[in-house]
Amino acid sequence: MSSFPGTGSAARPLIVPRRPRSFTQVSQRLSMSESVVQESPIEEQLLFDSSSGSEPETDIASEETPSTLEAKQRSGLRELHMKYKARMNETKVTHFRRRKESRRAYDNKRTIVIDNYNKAGCWAVFRFSPRRELDAIDRDQENADNYFARSESIERRAVERRFEDREELYINRYRRMWKKMYPSLPFWYDRPNPDALDIPVMTYYQPID
Repeated sequence: MSSFPGTGSAARPLIVPRRPRSFTQVSQRLSMSESVVQESPIEEQLLFDSSSGSEPETDIASEETPSTLEAKQRSGLRELHMKYKARMNETKVTHFRRRKESRRAYDNKRTIVIDNYNKAGCWAVFRFSPRRELDAIDRDQENADNYFARSESIERRAVERRFEDREELYINRYRRMWKKMYPSLPFWYDRPNPDALDIPVMTYYQPID
């Protein structure tokens, strides 16, 4: 017998199971122009505190050796990549919380609809089915999930572009510094297989003539 009221039969309380939703099932095809990360200019991002030891270009003492200079430059790239990973994780956590709050709100709406239906009592034979209202809530939640997925994708790509630009500036400045101090030695970054140099380089940047 159906859970919804029919002609000549007593209505029973409605129990609608909640369908689990996966974060990976949201669509990426919706257009969205909001929630794009607003970043400061690259020139401002390169103004580091000299005490941090991570600025791309500093005054090097005359006793600086190739090995110590290489170690400092590697450390600068590692610190930059750590900031990149921290920013990406912050973006992920932020959008996870937004999705969680949104889904909790839609679950509350479903609960209210079902409670209102069940409060009518068994004597209300001609109650309207809440199915249409519940389906509308499901569609709204799916649209919200799509929105948050698209929003996160746009923000993550903005963070990637920002740090790729910063990384390129770092490496080009390091290369000029190295060429000025040790013109007879090849720049350590330009050695074969740069990805195996124990540095988290996102992109390999060729020398700029």
